[in-house]
Parts: sequence; structure tokens; C-alpha cells
Amino acid sequence: MGDLYAAGSFTLSGSTVLDKIAKWNGSAWVNVGGGMNNNCSELVAYNGQLYASGSFTMAGSVSTSRIARWNGTTWSAVAGGITTALGGYVSTLQVTSAGLLVGGKGMNAGTVTDANVLLFNGTSWSAVPGIPTNETVLDIEEYQGLVYAVGYRGGLGPAGHVYKNSAVGFEELDAFPALLIYPNPTNDLLQLQGVPAGQVRYEVLDATGRMCMVGSLNNTVDVSALLPGAYQIRITTSQASTIRGFVRAR
Repeated sequence: MGDLYAAGSFTLSGSTVLDKIAKWNGSAWVNVGGGMNNNCSELVAYNGQLYASGSFTMAGSVSTSRIARWNGTTWSAVAGGITTALGGYVSTLQVTSAGLLVGGKGMNAGTVTDANVLLFNGTSWSAVPGIPTNETVLDIEEYQGLVYAVGYRGGLGPAGHVYKNSAVGFEELDAFPALLIYPNPTNDLLQLQGVPAGQVRYEVLDATGRMCMVGSLNNTVDVSALLPGAYQIRITTSQASTIRGFVRAR
């Protein structure tokens, strides 16, 4: 857009009321459409417009619910906005080749519920599977054609995690590089080679991030009861976890 904007928790620049977002006109900070009613944490340019996210529910006089769009003149809502569960929030925005990604925790948008990554394609929201729902996504970046997400996990387990996108969603950067799964695609039995020693738990997630199977892992998982499609299997020990993608064949 060629303009400089700033966002945060501020309300004034000198005597000028700004309310969480401001535009620099070359000599002074000026108000942007009345500002927000709560903190604005992220700004990105997407499809020729400015997108803002944060904990606000109003932008100017428009109900916007944690994300808003500025066309240079007025604010508008973004496909119904984002609501959050108790303890949830929106933390980051990133424009990628797939669309606008939104990271956070416990986010609801459109028909998607309890997400930590959302994808906005310019019209509607969709889920991006692969990151556990108890993970809080703090930042998303695109590098050399891959999208990376970083966050931390509540409860037991390691504190920090990094994920990269794949054909079936996000996959955690490999904590167990020797782990192999085959055959892939499979009709029934999924064989695992290089399973870490000790107590190992597995979870199978579908393309929406819904958990379909869970159990203690040895070296074989029977996936014959799953419907055909793309899935992910998350392998977790007391020290780390990793995710592999697989396809349940027809």
C-alpha cells in the first residue's frame, strides 16, 4: 500500500487520539478510521488492503471481532471475524502463497472451531491441520516456499515446537529423524520403523485436525477402520513429539 502504519496498545500521539493504530503522513501520526476498542497486535497487507488483528471487537464503528480490514477509507469485518474460547487469542498474521494465515489459540471462524491456525482465502475461513490443539502458535513465517509455525504447548511435554507445512497440513520439524512409516498409502496396517524407546503414544488426526485414533504404540497401527483420505499420525514420548503424514487408500 506504500503507507506506514503502527499498531499496539497506545491511545495518543501528542494530543492526537489514535486508539491502537496510527498512520504516518510524513510529518505526524494520524487517526485510522477511529481506531480500535482494544489492543491491535499485528498488521499485514493482503490483496491490496490492510488487515489488522488483536483483542479488539470494534474497528471504528464496525463490529470486527479480532480481525479487521482497512481499504484506505473505511474498516470492514472479515468473513464474520474470529471469536476465541476462554484463554484463547489471536497472536499473528502472515501472508503466504496459500492466503492469509492467522495463528493463535482456541480460535473460531466460520465453521472452524478451536483452531490454532486459520486460513483466509479472501472469502472464507478453513482449518489448517497438523498442530495439536493444546499448542499456542506465536508466529508464522514463509521461507523458500515453505511455511513455518512456532509455538509452545500446554500441559506435559517439551516447551517449544516448530512446524512446517506439507501436503497434508503442518508437520512438526523432526524430533525422530530415524522414524519411518510404510506402506504409504496403506489399506490396513501402517508399519513404523525406528520407534523411540520407552513409552510411546500415538494419535491419528484427520484433515480437519480431529483425533480419530489414539493408543500406545509398538510398531504397527491398524488403520483399516478409517475412511479413505489424508491423515497424520503424531508420535509422542515424554521428551518430544513428531508428526508423519499418510494416506488411507481406497
